[in-house]
Amino acid sequence: MVFVQTVQIKQKKKMNNQKKFFRYFQVAALITGYLGSEKTTLLNNLLRQEKHRDALIVNDMGSINVDAEILKKNGSNVTERPMFELQNGCICCTLREEFIQQIEKISNLDTVDVVFVEASGISNPDAVNASFLSYEEDNLKTKVYLTSVVTVVDADRIYREFLKDMEFQALCLKKKRPFNRERFMNSVNNNYPKKLTLAKGYIWFSDADANVQLFEQAARNSSVMTVAYWIDALEEKHKQEYLEYNPDVKEAWDEEFGDRVNQLVIIGKGYNKEAITAALKSCLDEKAIA
Repeated sequence: MVFVQTVQIKQKKKMNNQKKFFRYFQVAALITGYLGSEKTTLLNNLLRQEKHRDALIVNDMGSINVDAEILKKNGSNVTERPMFELQNGCICCTLREEFIQQIEKISNLDTVDVVFVEASGISNPDAVNASFLSYEEDNLKTKVYLTSVVTVVDADRIYREFLKDMEFQALCLKKKRPFNRERFMNSVNNNYPKKLTLAKGYIWFSDADANVQLFEQAARNSSVMTVAYWIDALEEKHKQEYLEYNPDVKEAWDEEFGDRVNQLVIIGKGYNKEAITAALKSCLDEKAIA
């Protein structure tokens, strides 16, 4: 069960007339929550329903911004929205300046009404909130105003295994070869290290090379589900149209595998990175297609 709590931030008198506020100012909502609390799932659903013109700021503590990639591949029309990715740190501290710079960029966009900010799982929401409000006070002419903070909580996990004062270490894995489904699932179900707190990313199996698989693990819970198709699996006409409008995908295109790639971020405490990397590599298939 996922519990969502929203706190409204009281703003200036400009908030009194909501229609005028949306017309002249950009509303910002900060989405926070612990690692694996389904913040990205919530954001994905919000984007499917949102009728205002929105922009995204997605923060990930790893060197690979998996949440941003999942949003791109999950059918939320993300490619039609301005999206700013901040990774390798948290917007509450090490990436604070970069975060403010992105807010400034968005404030100059006339095509945006709403800004969704997804913080990393270890960000301190108070610090992010303070940065936002400090920016507003220092820039009286800004059009971006923080109006709400949304906290997403996995109630079942909090009840069973709340973790205190953990010093996390992160491992990022990026491999072009597919996983062997049987070996991968056996590793997850029977040999998964208990020291791994969270793992998230998209992968592909050799027996289903058209499908993007989303792998998520939080403590004792894990899942693998099909969420989209790889661009390389589309009909040639649609593939070329997509590449034409998404040059970043074209730049990373692989001659053999196209856009297919296993991209995982694994977070835990006290685990052996070399052993985990070796275990994952042993699950890769020798063949590109089974």
